[in-house]
Formats: sequence, structure tokens, C-alpha cells
Amino acid sequence: MNRLRSLLPLFALALGVWLAIAGVAQAVERVTWGDLTPPFDQSKDPFSALNEEQQDALYDLIWVRNLRNISGDESQLSDVERAGEQAARETLAAGGLNADVLLAELEAFDQQIAVWNETLVDDLDGKVIQIAGYALPLEFSDTAITEFLLVPYVGACIHVPPPPTNQIVHVRVEGGFESEGLFTPVWVTGRISTRPQSLSLTLVDGTSNVSVGYGLEAAKIQPYESNN
Repeated sequence: MNRLRSLLPLFALALGVWLAIAGVAQAVERVTWGDLTPPFDQSKDPFSALNEEQQDALYDLIWVRNLRNISGDESQLSDVERAGEQAARETLAAGGLNADVLLAELEAFDQQIAVWNETLVDDLDGKVIQIAGYALPLEFSDTAITEFLLVPYVGACIHVPPPPTNQIVHVRVEGGFESEGLFTPVWVTGRISTRPQSLSLTLVDGTSNVSVGYGLEAAKIQPYESNN
């Protein structure tokens, strides 16, 4: 009995350690890329209240407006483009819509989108998460990747424009991990932080600065499989 009593503190310590480990495991939250963005009211989109014909008319106005802004010279617009612009205005007017008001609303909406793309979810800061994405290597130790950008789709930052700031995660991996190449699909588990920064990405044709919203200290890297 005395021996059992002497072992009780050890049992209690072991139990405490086990519960702590179990608590950490349960604290891992699997998130999606949508979870990295704040809520957004899509009803503010000027297109949402338009029918298909009106949407096409607004697209035509945007196209002509962009041509006018690029050339900086009204005389550079062709008769066909001017006629298309007038027809688009008439289509919108027939539905009781003011073309100039719609264009102003669209510009304001675009500015809201730009701010939203850079806004981070502060509630994620410090959480242990798991997220799937594609690894774009930044730093190596021999053949192991020690730093990479985790992005939501293949080609991001290289073949196509970079994703929004809140859709890029800068991942550090102590000891590194072996990768098959660019855009290896992986699950990353670790502690995330809201850490906006600008990183230099080396490309074949030079370097490019990429705005990154989140940082993540990876504790585990696993191959991504669709059935996970």
C-alpha cells in the first residue's frame, strides 16, 4: 500500500502530461481558405441586382471606360465602340438605371474588395490549425524546404498574379521537409499568426515582392490527398 501511495504522484504527473498532449491534439482546428477571410456582404455588388441584359450592358460600359482611360484620347474610340456605349446606356435607362451611378457604385465596390483582400481574421492569431494548399518554396537546407509560401491554387505568384494578401501563408519548417517540386500539395499543421509582411520571391525572369498576410510555424507536413 505504501509503495502504491509513493507512485501516485508519478501517476498524476503522467496523467497530466497525457491530458496536456490530448488537449493540444484536440485544439487543432482544420480551416479552409475561406476561413482566412473576414465576412463580406456580396449584396453590395452592383451586378447582383441586374438581369443578364443589364449586366452585359454594364460590362460594355466598363470596357469602353477602360479603353478611354488607356488611350487618354476620346478620338481614339471607334464609331463601333461609341455606338456600343450609347446602346449600353439606353439599355440601362430602359430599366430605370443611371449608368454613371452604377459605374460609381462599381468603383466603390472594387475599393471595398481591395480592402477586404488585405484584411486578416484576428481571431485566428495564435491558434493551432491545419490547412491544405500548395507549397511554393522560398528557402532550402540542402534538398529540404525550410520556408515556403502556402497558396490556394497551382501557379499562384508565378504563372498568374498572386492571390490576395489574406490568401497567402508564409510557412517555416524547423528541419525542413522533402518536396517533389513547385506547388506540392500538402496539409500543414502548426500555429498561425496574423503577420503581414512583404517577401521577395525569386522567379526565372527576376524577383517579385509578394504581400503575405499570415505566418505559420509548421509542426507537421503531410501529403495532401483529396480523401483527407
